[in-house]
Amino acid sequence: MTHLASHWRERLLAVLSVTGLLLAASIVAPPQSEASICKQFGYGAMCRITFGGEKSGGGGDGGDDGGESSRPPCHQGGPEYEPVPCDNDGGGTWSNERQCYVLPSEPQPDPKTPGYRPDGTYYDCLGINEDGETEQREPFWASEPPRSPIGGNLQEDLETAVGVDFLAMYPGIAPTPIPPNTDWEGQRMSTLGAWTWMWPREPLGGMFEPPRVEEPERGYYVEAKVKKLEWDMGDGKGLVTCQGIAEPYQPYMKGQTPGCGYKYDEPGSYMVKVRTTWTVDYKDESGENSIDIELPHRSVIVRVGENQVVNK
Repeated sequence: MTHLASHWRERLLAVLSVTGLLLAASIVAPPQSEASICKQFGYGAMCRITFGGEKSGGGGDGGDDGGESSRPPCHQGGPEYEPVPCDNDGGGTWSNERQCYVLPSEPQPDPKTPGYRPDGTYYDCLGINEDGETEQREPFWASEPPRSPIGGNLQEDLETAVGVDFLAMYPGIAPTPIPPNTDWEGQRMSTLGAWTWMWPREPLGGMFEPPRVEEPERGYYVEAKVKKLEWDMGDGKGLVTCQGIAEPYQPYMKGQTPGCGYKYDEPGSYMVKVRTTWTVDYKDESGENSIDIELPHRSVIVRVGENQVVNK
């Protein structure tokens, strides 16, 4: 009887394990590379798509819908509406209304400056000339941020196309951190001068394999990956930027150098914040574009003391 019960327990555990693996795979697996972007949006074959802009369904039999080409989300105005990249590393986000890339000026003008507006913000304006090169244009005041084609709809469209939400990574820390807003006295401390290990904990498994989908008939594609993680270690000494995959800490790694790590030189409790930046490359009716998506930070508390051993 005991042997029979043990046998069934083993079979039950095996079934549960396989079921769990299948469930995890169904949750985290991104669409295959041959997945149809038109299908992701519920459109027929040969649809026209401008991410963050207009779309048309296309013919179910693979024929063209006969409609006019969509206006690109970021453009140089009528009548041609020549497309431009929606984001510039040094210039900011494109504004169709202002016809330039817009960023708040740094530093902002002194309140004693003639024409100073206490109810507004002073913006730099980086335009594009006839040769397709960027050029500085007249800065301007605005009481509200200029409207931009890069908004939630663009991000949502890209997420729909690739089948993965662009989520903030959770901070992986060794020694074990304390969740914010808690008073947990059983935590383990880091040692002064010893490495604090840091790595990203994925909200969903497999996100470091860049998800990519394509629409072969139209040439559309979307490819997304985590570009970098910036760690504010809470001691006022700037950011630690880690790129690539940092390996999580394991007990056998004690004494090794982490792929992403930090050494505190003062004891105390530190609020560690990690900010995730995704980069998404894509092609739609407006051409090839790229956008960085910076997400709100996540945080944990790390305690650092003397004569303690980093242990996990």
